Amino acid sequence: MDIEPNDEFLLFTDGITEQLAHGAGWFGTDRLAESFRNAKQGCVPAVKGVLDDVESYRGTHSRSDDRCIVAFGRVAAET
Repeated sequence: MDIEPNDEFLLFTDGITEQLAHGAGWFGTDRLAESFRNAKQGCVPAVKGVLDDVESYRGTHSRSDDRCIVAFGRVAAET
């Protein structure tokens, strides 16, 4: 796999995708992908945005699993 300039990647544990909300089911991979696509560029803002979305989705439902997110990317070379 070639990693091109400005590519960003997200690694995560199932504690992210399997977060439940009252009456709404799991956060899931579709919501995660949408959250990551809509996040501000850069790894730190992307992780913060995803975690904020998961917490917002969770509402008052308990957190039932640990969570880990790692984001990385390749920056474009300066010319």
